Parts: sequence; structure tokens; C-alpha cells
Amino acid sequence: PPPMCQNGASVARVYEAAKERYEQAVQQSGQAALLAVYRGRMSEGVSFDDDFARGVVCIGIPFPNLTEERLAQKRLCNDFWLARGMGHVSGDAWYESKALHAVAQALGRCIRHPGDFGALVLLDSRWSELGKASQLPRWLQPFVVDRNDAEDAALLLQAHFRRLGVRIPAKEEPSESHGSHGSHGGGPCKACEAKDEMKDESKDELKDELKDELKDELKEEVNDAPYGTITAQWLDMEASRSQASEPSSRAVAPGSVFR
Repeated sequence: PPPMCQNGASVARVYEAAKERYEQAVQQSGQAALLAVYRGRMSEGVSFDDDFARGVVCIGIPFPNLTEERLAQKRLCNDFWLARGMGHVSGDAWYESKALHAVAQALGRCIRHPGDFGALVLLDSRWSELGKASQLPRWLQPFVVDRNDAEDAALLLQAHFRRLGVRIPAKEEPSESHGSHGSHGGGPCKACEAKDEMKDESKDELKDELKDELKDELKEEVNDAPYGTITAQWLDMEASRSQASEPSSRAVAPGSVFR
């Protein structure tokens, strides 16, 4: 039955089953797409750490339904008290904040700890045309990049992940060498295994280098920032904790926002 006809337990089971299928797909094939709605369970509260979310694409700006009586009364109430000098936020400003909060929650599914990274894509011209991007959370502001051309944005995304040492899957072309491997009874190719091991070692070295460099950059940004409560000591503690609990975590890097 549809969600509105189910009880709380049934909805929770559907949610857990969908989340499990998504995570299994990522573990098995290395990639998967999860479709969700703003203000839903998958968009708020749930953590998709590391490879479980390397990107979030937000389509549109989820402004609440203006015809809903509760929202209409709340806007009138805010305007009433603001006109009498007893309020701080107008009805329109409050209404807009509800939409921006939902977007911020959805974007937060990707970056879950100091060592996490990814790309955040905002698909709506209003972010640039109406200046809505300036109202995004402060931690996103330094990474906002405007791209009006889809191909240009795709190239920028590829460069972003290559800079972080992430291997971009390329289209495989058939070769004679693959056929020669099969002539050995379908067994593993020792040369291929050695090559893969070298790739893994190089990747680990690159991760460590990026982690150290970007950790230092984050420290400098935090120490120079006029606001915030995060300290360099906290970053050191979190980095050592993540290394102890998750040896395979990816290099620390800020996420990029494209719109």
C-alpha cells in the first residue's frame, strides 16, 4: 500500500529495506543512484558516509505549499508582530527559510565527517539569478561555483574528483590481451594482479598526502575564521579517531557546490 495508508512500523520497514538495497548496490558494483524527496527520511537525519554518497543532486527549491492554512497563518502572524516592533523575521523571510533549510538538510547527507568529500549540485536557475545561494549555510559559501553549461559542469566535476585521487571509470575497450588471459583456463593473470596492487599502493600514498595537505589547509581556515567553535585541536582529535576506527577512509577535502 502507499505510505499514507501504512502505519509507522510499516513505513519504517519500507525505508530500511530501501536503504539496505541501496547500500548493497554500492558495495557490489561501486555505484548506485538513490532517489529521494525533500523533507523525507532519506533526505534528513540518515548518514551516507564515505563511498555511500559522493554526490547529492538537488533539483528545485522546495517552497512549502502557500495554500496550506497553517503556513498562511504563520506568515500573517510574523508580519503582525514585525509591524509592531516585536518580531524579528517577516512572514516571507520565514517562509523562504523553510525551503532553504530543507535543501541544507539534503546537501548534508554527503559530507558526514572531517575526512569525507563529495560534490553537491544545485539544479535551479534561481540560485544564481535571484541570489539564493547567498542564503546557503556558511560552510558552503567558499565552495559555490556557477556553471550554466551542463558539459562545463560535468568537466568541472571530473576535475574535482581527479584532484582528490578518485579513479573516474572509463569506457573499457576490448583488447587482444584480454583474450590471451582466457587461454590460460580462465585463471587470474599474475601481471594484472601485480598491476592492481601497484595501483592500490599508489592510491593509498596519494590519499595520505592529500589528507595531510588538506588537513593543514583546514586548520589554517579555522584559525583565521571570525566565527565558529571548531578548533585545530578538535580537527586533530577527529582525524586520529577516524584513522583508528576507519583505516580505509578517504582523504579529507572540502565538498564543491555546483549550481
